[in-house]
Amino acid sequence: MTEEDILNLSKKKFASWQYTDVNVFSRIFDERGLIFKEKDNAITKNQMIAQMESKECTFEEIDLKNTMVRVFGTSAVVHGEGDFTIIKSGKTSAVHLNFLDVWVERENGWQLVSSHYATPISAE
Repeated sequence: MTEEDILNLSKKKFASWQYTDVNVFSRIFDERGLIFKEKDNAITKNQMIAQMESKECTFEEIDLKNTMVRVFGTSAVVHGEGDFTIIKSGKTSAVHLNFLDVWVERENGWQLVSSHYATPISAE
């Protein structure tokens, strides 16, 4: 698997969130995978699917920037940042986030096992 292939998997994850494609998300996210967001506890696959289906928080636009991929045999890490337009409880907001995705090759293909999001720390 090339670095470009892995980056495309992360883009597929973001697209599944943006277009509420639970089927795609279910295929690429490992059963024991976790999502970490600022100020929240870890979110499981089933919890994320429930959030996607509730549409309480949706992604209107996702613009990834400064991505970097490293492949280590049967695992890979994607670092990056992006501008996200989010609609939560009817309110639209634009946020800039850093993200980290960890991918592992499984018998049925590459699976996302960990995804972490955070607001960049400003240098003052």
